[in-house]
Amino acid sequence: MLIIQTTEDLMSTQTLINIDIFQMKQGAPKGEVEMNHLTDGGRPMKCIEVHGANVELLDVSVNQILKFVNKGEKFFWDFLWLEGTGRNILELENRIKNSQRGLLINWDGLLNILDEITTINEFLLIGDYSKNNLRRYETDEEMRRACSYSIELVDSSYWLISSNVDYDFIDNLKNSFKGISSR
Repeated sequence: MLIIQTTEDLMSTQTLINIDIFQMKQGAPKGEVEMNHLTDGGRPMKCIEVHGANVELLDVSVNQILKFVNKGEKFFWDFLWLEGTGRNILELENRIKNSQRGLLINWDGLLNILDEITTINEFLLIGDYSKNNLRRYETDEEMRRACSYSIELVDSSYWLISSNVDYDFIDNLKNSFKGISSR
């Protein structure tokens, strides 16, 4: 029998219950979640770095990554940072930089914009079921834990990708590209 005496006991118990339920839905064996990879909602998070096969030049594009997002149209998307070249890119970069919350966009709009970008140097995109989670965060870790998807290009060198809802997305990336490490 479980006795709950404080709010902290209740929250701790609820988190453990959420973890077990989420793991069962995902088919994960009980007890195989690292606590430091839990999101605030009690959902385990998977995070990887994608360096690609070419040591000299990153050979994995954002379009290749987004192909593996399951039902992208069901999520809200938000550009938090973009630096690159392409048609109307300066206007887009300025809109994103000058926005308090980033640039909220739907899935089709996102894909259309990416088709017009020739080169991406820096990139940060988040996605979530809730618009409320799409905003600028104090830390990257807080952002990754709160959002269903986080896709970041770091210095044109590697992708830092996380998800706390779509493990197939992460697993498919691992199986499709070389130069991947878990974080």
